[in-house]
Amino acid sequence: MTSWVHPNKPEPVWSLSGVAPIPGRPLLAHIQDLLPPSGRGPLPGGGEPLPDEPPRDPSRLRFGGGSLDGIMSVRGGRSDGNESLAAASAVISLTRKTLPSTKDVHAAANAISAFEGPQAMDRFLEAIRTGGSVSRTRAADIGRWLCEHGVTRQQAKAGLGLLGISGRPDDAALISQLGLVEELTLYSVVALKNLLPDADAALYDLAQQVSGWGRIQCIYRLKDSALPEVRYWLLHGGYQNEVMTEEVAYIAATAGDLRAALDTEPEDEILDHAGALLEALACGGPAKDMTNYTDGEAALATYLTRMATAAASLERAGHLDTLDRYLHEWAGDNPLLSAAALQQLRRQTEQILAEPRWRGPVQTGLASNDLRAVRKGLAIARRFGLDPIPVARTWIAREPHDGYLWQTLVNAASHDEMASLVQLAETLLPFTALPTGPARDLGIGADFTANHCFELILQRLKDFPGLGWPAVAIALDSRVTRTRYMALRVLAEWPRDTWPEATVETIGAMAWRDPDSGVKKRARAILDGNAS
Repeated sequence: MTSWVHPNKPEPVWSLSGVAPIPGRPLLAHIQDLLPPSGRGPLPGGGEPLPDEPPRDPSRLRFGGGSLDGIMSVRGGRSDGNESLAAASAVISLTRKTLPSTKDVHAAANAISAFEGPQAMDRFLEAIRTGGSVSRTRAADIGRWLCEHGVTRQQAKAGLGLLGISGRPDDAALISQLGLVEELTLYSVVALKNLLPDADAALYDLAQQVSGWGRIQCIYRLKDSALPEVRYWLLHGGYQNEVMTEEVAYIAATAGDLRAALDTEPEDEILDHAGALLEALACGGPAKDMTNYTDGEAALATYLTRMATAAASLERAGHLDTLDRYLHEWAGDNPLLSAAALQQLRRQTEQILAEPRWRGPVQTGLASNDLRAVRKGLAIARRFGLDPIPVARTWIAREPHDGYLWQTLVNAASHDEMASLVQLAETLLPFTALPTGPARDLGIGADFTANHCFELILQRLKDFPGLGWPAVAIALDSRVTRTRYMALRVLAEWPRDTWPEATVETIGAMAWRDPDSGVKKRARAILDGNAS
């Protein structure tokens, strides 16, 4: 039972208007500076980097905006420590002061900055709700102040949480504006759900202004919406996001009633969305997939029936190719697909893809000046009797840091072709100029695209003992931990009689001096003949 003081009960004059700002840049001001003239999102880069972004630590994985909290909220996580309870105590104490001072408010804000994560936020809010004689009006004032003046993401998140449980409906605009930052969207979404009797319209509006984990969080809370425009949007492109379609494909297909849309919508546009959703459901992933989709068999059958006469396109060819592989390789484990239906669906995809009309769009994609279309063509070229290698070779000179092009080239390379690709990489990347000097560096970010391409080449060199030693030698001294590990993996696959002179000494030095314990362990295992 909540123990809020009734908001209509007379209270002493209580205000935060005289509190001095916290040193630093408020997140709200950061957002407002990024807003386009329309005043609507999306914000460039999802609002990243935020003003409180710490200096990059190359040895630690940095999660993108909202991704860590998003994963924890969707798939669970722990709330360790009592920092959230200490922060709740500081907020409760603040509400009970006759006239809060700047020092009091800043102390509470600092306590809030000491915890993180959605589960810890739940503990924080629950402790305040059950804290005994807490003024709801004052809690809302604190939340509003944190939203407007908070200089850390955690302060803004706590402000959103407090407004969600204690604010007024007219706080929804402030909550939504903060939600334009992907890192904060989860907390804005929960606040809107807690604050408004029917939050679907507000969530729908916010969902259209974010594109990463923020959109996913909105969609998760719109899955039961009765608004026709929401259901239509989910099915007709709302599922598209910068994380992965698989996260929300099931919601879009069920909430949007994909099966009925395939039966009733005459426009071919529905086939593009259906193909994307069915492909995502077939690929599966961390969320519900085709094994959960009770309408899957019927939706696939109707989709394939319509595709038998639909216009061919590169996108549709890709969808069909994935579904064909799913039906032949993975669908046998789907308890919702009967054996008879599975055989029929396989025949349908085979017959559709055997038609010559699909080759033309794939050829057009390969000849495109748009690298995105080229990649799609490369992925399915062999299926339609087309050789992707000459196209990838042509493009690699234009886009030498594109990993997909290098992957295409090295995957099917013979010994002589691989030798040629190593020489090409030395010219185009060039791998001889990559940063050396071993460090505990994960090699993540735009500055490491060349290094990533280099690693794709290293992965294949393990199949060609003795080939590309100059590249392997550079990799053994790379700044990036993962690259050194890959170089050791190459040597583990090569017979020792193919190792150049002094290789044992080089690996021995790594076993003692490498800054990463995992690389050290791997080097010792290779020297001991225990590497697998």
